[in-house]
Amino acid sequence: MTDHPPGWSRLVRAARTHIKNGKNTPTRQALTEQAVRAWVAHTLTNPTWAGTPPHHHAIAGARTLTLVLGHRIATHTATTGWPTLLTRRADLLVPLACSRPTVTGRLRTAQAAGWVRVVRQRGDSGMVVKLGRLRAAERAAVPGLDRVVAEIVRVLLAEPDQVDAVRAGIGPAARLLQSLGHAVWSYDAELSLSALIVLVADAAGVDPAGLGGISPAMVKRSRQLAKTALNWDGTGTGLEAALNARGSAGAYAAHQQALADRAAEKARVRQARVRDQEIRDAISYVLDEIGGAPSPDAEDAGIDGWADELAAMVGAMGLGADDARTARRDLARRLVTAGWDRHGAEGLLDGARAADRTVSEAIGVASEQTGAVPRPKTDQADIDAWAAELGRLIGTMSLDPGQAASAHRDLTARLVRARWATVKAASIAGGIARSSATVHGRVQTRP
Repeated sequence: MTDHPPGWSRLVRAARTHIKNGKNTPTRQALTEQAVRAWVAHTLTNPTWAGTPPHHHAIAGARTLTLVLGHRIATHTATTGWPTLLTRRADLLVPLACSRPTVTGRLRTAQAAGWVRVVRQRGDSGMVVKLGRLRAAERAAVPGLDRVVAEIVRVLLAEPDQVDAVRAGIGPAARLLQSLGHAVWSYDAELSLSALIVLVADAAGVDPAGLGGISPAMVKRSRQLAKTALNWDGTGTGLEAALNARGSAGAYAAHQQALADRAAEKARVRQARVRDQEIRDAISYVLDEIGGAPSPDAEDAGIDGWADELAAMVGAMGLGADDARTARRDLARRLVTAGWDRHGAEGLLDGARAADRTVSEAIGVASEQTGAVPRPKTDQADIDAWAAELGRLIGTMSLDPGQAASAHRDLTARLVRARWATVKAASIAGGIARSSATVHGRVQTRP
């Protein structure tokens, strides 16, 4: 008998139940109705804020995000039977016609309002989301909610060859919500997603001027634009044709440009990922050549030799700034895997990338004269004596500012390898540098 991991039976039961719940089963219909009801009600009502309400601009942005994201969740629920949606913040950039930070801010406000819930974060920007729980007050605040929900659910669950016929029989509020994906609502010079919310609220029996984030001026302007730009008469007749005609005036072109920009961004990200993998593969080759990442318990001489070989081989790769950062992150990760703490790994890499290897070798010679680098538990008097003598020797080298910075990095790395915390190591190295500068000044002023 095959042994399955914990939770296997639970997952199998969930999968079988999901398959069993076909498109027209009561379970899927109930889940779709629940999602649509929450989507419409959240879009057309005001939340109860736990503290001071956000700025009205933030509320308006969160409302448009809920409108767009709620539609996606409801459609996904009708299609798959799952009330949660795996998406990315980047997927909302084009429909909301805004930047990534703006999407993040709107999502944060929508979560605070209880309109959207982020169930789980996935990777850098992926997330599993669902609509927030619907309160009784929200249900009662939308007089036409039941009718709108029933009409949208019929469209979402209709067979493909019946969708047009079902749409022909729905009311104005449902018709407006079904037009949500049209380019005009996001990319027209005058119409907007907020204008769409105003029209939906009117059709559903809600006063849009009472919705947070929507001003009376916005309500007036949206109603006027609907009449002049879309020939809106409150019935929804001819809405699709009017939107198509309006889109030809510029919204289509702007939408296509946004899609092209997003596709170009995706291509750049894919290329960067491919390049990052190439750099990681190259680092693997380098480490194979020099014997892998050293243990923090290895002899200092062996670690120094490894750092020299690493600097030489990585330097020969001729990496640009972005590639060098990728290589450094990968090397730090490998050192941590080999047992180094994060600060120790960073310190070791700082030593390995010292700008002037001659300076590093000179520091090594001076260190041999002063004895081994003291450990953190060494008597303070001995540490001070070691630092003073090393500062005197370095002061006689007459280093220029660039070489002095290289010496500081090298000293910090050596101290970190001796188990000093990075901040303390940098402080001691700074003290040695100041001492050496004093000695250097005396040397220069001698007759």
